[in-house]
Amino acid sequence: MDHKQISECIVKGSMDKMKQPFSITVDLNGNGEQRTLFLTHNTETFDFELDGQAISIINNGDNSWSIVAGMIDQETVNLIGTEVEKHYKNLHI
Repeated sequence: MDHKQISECIVKGSMDKMKQPFSITVDLNGNGEQRTLFLTHNTETFDFELDGQAISIINNGDNSWSIVAGMIDQETVNLIGTEVEKHYKNLHI
C-alpha cells in the first residue's frame, strides 16, 4: 500500500467508527438519576428512543442542537447533544 491508500483506509476506518451505534449516559431531569440512551448515526441525525418514543436530533454545526423528529424540549436536546459531543471527543479519531 502506498501512503495515499493507507490514508484512505484510516479515513474510512474513522468514518466507520463514527457510524457505529453507541450509548451515552445523561441526567435528563437534573436530579442525579442517570439514563442510558442507545444512539445510531446512519445519516446526519442522531436517532434514539426515549420513553418509547423515536427521537432524532441534529447538530447544527455551531455548538447547538435541534430536534428533527419526536417531542422533547430543547433543554433535553441540549443535554443529549452535549453527551454526544463528549462521546466523539473520547473516540480520538
